[in-house]
Amino acid sequence: MTVVSNDQITKAPDGGWGWIVVMASFMQHALIDGMTCTFGIFYDDILATFNEGSARTQVLSSIIVGVSFLIGPFTGVLINRFDCRSVAMVGGAVGFMGTLLSTFSKNLNIMILLYGVVGGIGLGLVYSPSLVIVSYYLDKRRALATGIATCGSGVGCLVFSPVNQVLIDTYRWKGALWIVSAILFNCTLFAVVYRPLKFTNRKNNPVEPIAMSSNANTSFDLKKTVDELKQSLKTITVPFFTDSAFLLFMTSSVLVAMGIQIPYNLLPTFALAKGLSDSDGALLISILGMSNTVSMVLSGLVADYPWADSILTYSVPLLIGGVASVFVSCYSDFITLAIYCIVIGVGIGTYGDLRLQTYEFILGYYNYAGVYYAGAPV
Repeated sequence: MTVVSNDQITKAPDGGWGWIVVMASFMQHALIDGMTCTFGIFYDDILATFNEGSARTQVLSSIIVGVSFLIGPFTGVLINRFDCRSVAMVGGAVGFMGTLLSTFSKNLNIMILLYGVVGGIGLGLVYSPSLVIVSYYLDKRRALATGIATCGSGVGCLVFSPVNQVLIDTYRWKGALWIVSAILFNCTLFAVVYRPLKFTNRKNNPVEPIAMSSNANTSFDLKKTVDELKQSLKTITVPFFTDSAFLLFMTSSVLVAMGIQIPYNLLPTFALAKGLSDSDGALLISILGMSNTVSMVLSGLVADYPWADSILTYSVPLLIGGVASVFVSCYSDFITLAIYCIVIGVGIGTYGDLRLQTYEFILGYYNYAGVYYAGAPV
């Protein structure tokens, strides 16, 4: 396995095909988060179908998101051994199959396995390459490019929320998931544009890693891949856990990641409990997605300026969103909930955009890439 070191750099094109890659990554985020973040719209129907209780039904959303991040170390090894394009294409197909087959589940346990575990593995294989490839292709405007790519998450929520509600009303929840799984299969098609880049060393001599080499043996060897995973975790991850700044920031990221899915999953049900309609609940998710989208672009644009403090830009919206969430039980009308969605959407958007830039600021670009492979953003 070839790991990019400080002596091996990727000469980012900073334009041209790089912006095509950014738009493909944008669409990947729109498809992945558009599906996972609008799970709350399916929640009541799935609960009524299996009658397994609220907590167990919510496990579906927790598992698919958790698994997609937890396979980060394995995804990183696959990216090193093959390339971002191959891994993301396989991930799109796996995610499609897991989502489609989950609709035939006889009980909730089987659906958790298919939708949560299989689907989560597929989405994880798409998610990691779609972020890493943007950093490879753009350097000077990396924060803006990452913001544009990740704001696909907000656009996905904005679009999928009303679409899913219409699909459920028309075809019921199983038919709606059939259509959503077919849409998700487009992750494989968008991954085609992730053309691998050749590495160069600091003396401008070409260095072609195994994953990029036309003569490389790309056959899948499970034992060798597991060995590479162990070596990756040992040589890349362990040194970072002696860095106090990294540990503090990673702890913060874990806590935020545990909470950001809650508004997406529970707002539609919470709106119903407050006497609002199904369409109002879906609209709240759309507002959240729109706020998420705008904040990602603006935070990325601001973070590229030398006077900007990325950590401050990252932290303040999260703090405000957290305080607003403490009083969410007091919000009883649509207008107040819509304002809450805007506030929390800004916090989620800046988190999604600037998280990776903050890792880079703390550890340096090359270490950031390695720690991302090791799954630290979980």
